Amino acid sequence: PRPIDWRQNLAFVWLSQFLSIMGFSFALPFAPYYIQDLGVTDPDALKLWVSAFAAATPLSLAISQPIWGAAADRFGRRRMLVRANIAGSLVLTLMASVRSVEALVMLRLVQGAFTGTVSAAQTLVAANTPSERNGLALGALSAAVFSGATAGASLGGWFADSFGYRATFYAAAGLILLSGLLVLWFTREDFTPPTQDDTDPVPPQFSLRTMGAGLPILILIAAMAGVRQFDMALVPLLVQDIHGSVAGAARWTGLLFAIASVGGLLAGPLLGQLADRTSPARIATLCSAGAAVMMILQGLASGFLLLMPARFG
Repeated sequence: PRPIDWRQNLAFVWLSQFLSIMGFSFALPFAPYYIQDLGVTDPDALKLWVSAFAAATPLSLAISQPIWGAAADRFGRRRMLVRANIAGSLVLTLMASVRSVEALVMLRLVQGAFTGTVSAAQTLVAANTPSERNGLALGALSAAVFSGATAGASLGGWFADSFGYRATFYAAAGLILLSGLLVLWFTREDFTPPTQDDTDPVPPQFSLRTMGAGLPILILIAAMAGVRQFDMALVPLLVQDIHGSVAGAARWTGLLFAIASVGGLLAGPLLGQLADRTSPARIATLCSAGAAVMMILQGLASGFLLLMPARFG
């Protein structure tokens, strides 16, 4: 068989990730408004359901991702990426047809259990890219995530205000389905399923001792994820409060998420290339300090004039 062109693989995985994240960002940021459309209008109940909606997917992702990671080692990374996209498309289609907020939150649990396109794409690219080019490749994927989020949030906000939230979920499902088909049709993987010979030593059992230096990194990633999601679910409600009504708030929310994603789009490739040349830990430290300052500014914001540039930063 002809050798795999890692550049071609990267290009199509990049496009796939762009469409996948565009699809999720096309609909999910506006879920707080969709929940109100489903009949939840009491402010306290609304915040509770919005928080439950936001927490459901990370909860099931935390449980399912190690399982899908093990499946990727056994059956291949490409299959896992296709699976994640097809599952995401099916779940968003079902979300478009729900009649209660309880069903919507249950589907968010299902979404987390069967999707996870970002980690699947990163694993596929890392496994098929020369090690000296991994920083560039993963930085490019980061740019795909943020540019997809930019396009999805900005277009999705307009689409939701124009055609309704259910139509927005259906359109998002179509984008994610196209993403999966691109991986299925245009990417390749040099993967050989592992074989277990009877003479092979018994693999070590998972424990904190076997994690070694990886454990602090996992703790750091968990802390980062917690901080990033701490306010994310309630940002649309802040926008609604500043805007003054739910009518038209989706466009402002989409613009806010898009501006934030542009910042990530610009930073992704730059930081990826820097990570190939200098200490990633040093870069992470500087980024964390800068992000802390921007979060303080967002906390002080009482209008879009400060909120928008702080979210970009």
